[in-house]
Amino acid sequence: MASLTIFANFQINSEERFLRMKDSFESFRNIKAENWVINCRGEHSEKTMKFLQEQLEGKLVAYSLESKKGWFHDTKQMLKDINTDFVFFWVEDHLNLVDTKEYDQILSDLKESGSEYMGYSWWHF
Repeated sequence: MASLTIFANFQINSEERFLRMKDSFESFRNIKAENWVINCRGEHSEKTMKFLQEQLEGKLVAYSLESKKGWFHDTKQMLKDINTDFVFFWVEDHLNLVDTKEYDQILSDLKESGSEYMGYSWWHF
């Protein structure tokens, strides 16, 4: 079976954004991921990380990076904690619309075909 890391480097700077992140998380919380490598910035970052820690228990690799060098620089700091076949780039305000069990087959197909990328968002375009 293919292994998976959920990755995010997001900014939660309002209560509305925090609520959208929670909705997004709930939509795919049961996906079979080895770990969740998450950096959170912004006014609600502590509350966000507390929520994720409670939900993910030992699977969360938490960061609170917010350097003046920007998102990409901070993201590079996190890469050392990713050692799975695939990485799911979590966009905190996008919802998963399929049963998370579907990802088992999707990941298996990706591994079998040697695929390196599958976008999951903005498919309607």
